[in-house]
Amino acid sequence: MLIVFESLTALREFAAERQRQKYRAWQDGEEVPPGSIASRKLDGVYARADKDGLWTKTGRRIESQPHLERRLKGHFRRKPDAVLEGELTNGAPLEQTAGDFKAGRKLKMHLFPGQKDKPLPVFGIRHVRGKKVKDASDADHHYRREVARGAEGQVLLLPDGTRIKRKPTEDSEYDVRSIRTGKRNTVAEVSDGKVTTRVAVPAGVKAGDRVTVAYDGRTRSGKPRAPRFKAVRDYD
Repeated sequence: MLIVFESLTALREFAAERQRQKYRAWQDGEEVPPGSIASRKLDGVYARADKDGLWTKTGRRIESQPHLERRLKGHFRRKPDAVLEGELTNGAPLEQTAGDFKAGRKLKMHLFPGQKDKPLPVFGIRHVRGKKVKDASDADHHYRREVARGAEGQVLLLPDGTRIKRKPTEDSEYDVRSIRTGKRNTVAEVSDGKVTTRVAVPAGVKAGDRVTVAYDGRTRSGKPRAPRFKAVRDYD
């Protein structure tokens, strides 16, 4: 029984890693192939749902939203192989949403566009509207319009399944590799697995933490521009 459990855990961790590889931030000179789907960016907590429950990006079980599992139970009974991705939010800023998430307060799941086998909208389950775009110019027009309407930004779903996040101010998750404390500030060396950079952090941040870093787009080499600490990501 233990072997089966460990095998299932390994499979979920592998699936979670594959999911993370599908996501990246917008870069200068981005090419947008025909058939890509643009949607407004929601400032929420990512969740993946299947017949066994809700899961975080890292493959950890989400136990704070049992009402969503109940709402989706009938859908997964009919489609046991379906996998759904979305954001958990009630429309509040991320800091409040993260607090509600950790406290077990009910959140709605907003399903990303371009997914197969999505359920009909029910209480607590919403669909994010998507728009097909033909090229980068078309995607840029959608992005500017949504930001002008108050959206946090844009998500582009490419035909190969890659999702690109674009915001006026981007943010990404980084792992803290080391901390250097000086007379005036504390600087962390952080990495997202591909790019390493340095950012000033408040006291209390330590090596091994996962942090959210805000920045103003990326350079051609992938380095974040003007990186700055946003929060310790302790809600996975």
